[in-house]
Amino acid sequence: MDECVMTSAEMVIWRMIARDLGYEVDECGNPFRRGERRDPVTGEMYCGVMDWSPLEDDGDSFTLLVQYGISVAIAPNYVLASSSFGRQWNGVVREESAGDLQRAARRAVFLAAGEIVKIRAQLDDLAS
Repeated sequence: MDECVMTSAEMVIWRMIARDLGYEVDECGNPFRRGERRDPVTGEMYCGVMDWSPLEDDGDSFTLLVQYGISVAIAPNYVLASSSFGRQWNGVVREESAGDLQRAARRAVFLAAGEIVKIRAQLDDLAS
């Protein structure tokens, strides 16, 4: 993930979500996953370590959308991401598009997932 794109607050959210999803974190604190992926050119499967970049990769963002039950609404100049996470978080994140709706959608989903993970952590702390 491009360090210039992400703020320190976003890095914290990124790592929290990664831990919640069970991804591994390297010695620098960057999340990654191990798995299989099909080569788009040859069609062959390969195994290895893959970057996890929900702010840059549509597939990684889609994983968050499905995992956390996030809904997305697209308007001409902004994107809304929302979720009903039980009674704990029934929120909406609004991200201005600045001419790039896909980027705005990935970011809105990322921030909504971060809110859900924060709520889960608070609930876990209360339960212990």
